[in-house]
Amino acid sequence: MIDTLIKGLSEQANWRREKAAEYPDDKRNEEAAAILERLVEELTKLKGSPTEAELVRVDSLLSVALKGQDEVVSQYDEYHRTIGFSVFPKSAQEYLEDLIKIYREAIPKAVMKDLPPTSAAHH
Repeated sequence: MIDTLIKGLSEQANWRREKAAEYPDDKRNEEAAAILERLVEELTKLKGSPTEAELVRVDSLLSVALKGQDEVVSQYDEYHRTIGFSVFPKSAQEYLEDLIKIYREAIPKAVMKDLPPTSAAHH
């Protein structure tokens, strides 16, 4: 799973570098790219860690609950878009913990979505 995250963060960092060149007066893109590149470097060291295992576990639970993960994808994308603008993970560990939190918050919503209405809801 970490390899997939590294690939995505690398692509996001490259895009931010392009935006930094396009808008040199806005330093946020350059700062965001630096954060993303640091996360890529640190994530490599977390391969096989308990945090990666927990992320894989909650991802699996979410996959079953959401059957496509639509809800978490939008939260995941929003989180990544805001790195360096309103979200500033201090480490790859914190980054993974943020993702786990996003997944954990989405699981109950996904499960509830698929439950049939209770009889009390019909009264």
